[in-house]
Amino acid sequence: MQCTANIGTFIPKPHTAYQWSRQLSMEEADRKLDYIHRTLPRGRFKVSTHRPLNSFLEAMMTRGDERVGAIILDAFSRGARLDAWEDWAKPDVWKAAIAEAPWNVEAETIRARSFDEKLPWDGVSLGVSKAWLKKDMARSDSQEL
Repeated sequence: MQCTANIGTFIPKPHTAYQWSRQLSMEEADRKLDYIHRTLPRGRFKVSTHRPLNSFLEAMMTRGDERVGAIILDAFSRGARLDAWEDWAKPDVWKAAIAEAPWNVEAETIRARSFDEKLPWDGVSLGVSKAWLKKDMARSDSQEL
């Protein structure tokens, strides 16, 4: 029997109980995905993964503040288009735009947030209170359904 698995890096999305959680760095994700590839029995598992850079870019765009717009515009002006598609991706363009930003993009993107911190997306209401999300996070931490 062969098992097929598609594995991606967890991205703590806004407006969810995990919005305060830390994300793996690209290096951590690479190490963990490499471990999975190396340790699963050969021939029995077909494993596909999302590129850690793509997961990082998604996190940057969903968790970031207004400074992310300048990075997106910079990458676009350098030719980034349709980067979710492997044959169109320009990872070097994104890496350059991130490296040249006047702030530590990776540290800010992957860091955990405190419960009392003002989040960039707080001005958008989806009808679920932060109090409920905090309770849901506590339930998740205690492994309650």
